[in-house]
Amino acid sequence: MTRKRGDVLNSGAANAVFALIGVAITATISLVALFIKARIDSRAAETQHRHNMEAKEIEHEYSLKRIDKELEDKRRTAAFEKQTSALAKFLSGTISIHRQISGARRERRQDRDDDKYVMTLRSIAPTETQVAFEEVRLSASDPVVSLASELWKHLRGKSVPRGEHLGQYQWIAWDREYWLTRKALIAEFQRESDQFYGFDRSRTPGKSAELLAEEASPDDES
Repeated sequence: MTRKRGDVLNSGAANAVFALIGVAITATISLVALFIKARIDSRAAETQHRHNMEAKEIEHEYSLKRIDKELEDKRRTAAFEKQTSALAKFLSGTISIHRQISGARRERRQDRDDDKYVMTLRSIAPTETQVAFEEVRLSASDPVVSLASELWKHLRGKSVPRGEHLGQYQWIAWDREYWLTRKALIAEFQRESDQFYGFDRSRTPGKSAELLAEEASPDDES
């Protein structure tokens, strides 16, 4: 009887120990699970934070690039508009000088006074147009500057506008070359303008009225 009671006690103690061990194991597993979950959550938070920071850096870099592009576009547009303005002034000045030369030529046909004709040619003031030409040289492309230089040299440096050659044929040849050079200059600038603004002129024939000064028809002289 005493042995059975002892066996029962021993069995109860063993069960209690096993129960405690089970509780301890369960608690340990729970703690380990909580620890693992905490680590996972921490890493997930770190990963999310890193992704957020990377996204912000990418957004910031994109914003900087966009701002840089906008500034560059504004700079290029301002430079091209400056070139357009300078060329418009130059073309306006050259057409004014050409009209003055043509007017003096017509007066000479009427009064036959060569001395007066030469004095009139020499009295034509080129200062404003010269300034506009210098602005074109500073702001325009090489092809435009080259054609503008050719036009300016033809208008001021050749013998006809200086009154050194008074013949009809010299005048006709000079006048024709003036218009050809002027039209070549306008065509080159229009080509660059179309390229700059992405405009297809073949679909919309005509000239840019805002750009170029009024053009007179070549003077016919008999």
